[in-house]
Amino acid sequence: MAYYNQNNYASVPYPSSAHPDATVKSGGCGVCCASMVVEELTGKKWPPNESAAYSISCGGRVAEGTDMIALAKALAVTYGLKVRQTKSIDDVLSAMQYSGAIVVANSKGGSAGLFSTGGHFIILRRIQSPYIVVWDPDLYAGKYDKSWRKGKAQVYGNEVYVLPATLDSDIRKDYSAYFIFTKGVQQVEPTIKDTAVKMGETQIPAKLIDGVTYVPLRAFVEAIKTELDVTWSAEAGAGVEL
Repeated sequence: MAYYNQNNYASVPYPSSAHPDATVKSGGCGVCCASMVVEELTGKKWPPNESAAYSISCGGRVAEGTDMIALAKALAVTYGLKVRQTKSIDDVLSAMQYSGAIVVANSKGGSAGLFSTGGHFIILRRIQSPYIVVWDPDLYAGKYDKSWRKGKAQVYGNEVYVLPATLDSDIRKDYSAYFIFTKGVQQVEPTIKDTAVKMGETQIPAKLIDGVTYVPLRAFVEAIKTELDVTWSAEAGAGVEL
């Protein structure tokens, strides 16, 4: 899983109705998170320039940021993922520990915000007890040395270590708080071919699906009646007479 920092994408457009000149750097924390989720759970390379264009196309880009509900639903369909929302940190911890979940958390921000003074999306990467390891797409030198953040997080390279209770206090208190992503069941398209089954001299159209022949029941019965001179007995629901 690659770590993506939005500050490296000042040249990638991410315009909205309110900010037509916006870029991933100025408003793309959500699409950086989307890139990290998709790459981790699918193994596909999907950098922020691609996720930004995708977010715009699926309605994920809104005036002041990213609508993660819309973007998450689209990702689930396109990449075969499972996603659900929760406001419970206990639910998040359980999903990360037992289901291999990658979680997008929605920071509420504010003047004393831990992850941002405005709204901000972050990745909850893994549990390293007693901490949650966070990948912050807006990480920069000295960010967690600010007076109101100091002592609440520890930074090691691109990773931010935060206690669950400390993290949860900075997250929205509704069902847009946490988006839990896990691998979905891979959908395999069946192989379907047209074929036919011969009953006597009658050719019955059929389908060959993954190597198994399927014949329409009514057509099959009609062919039996014709080729074998079958008549139905008079009583309703009774058998046949040859």
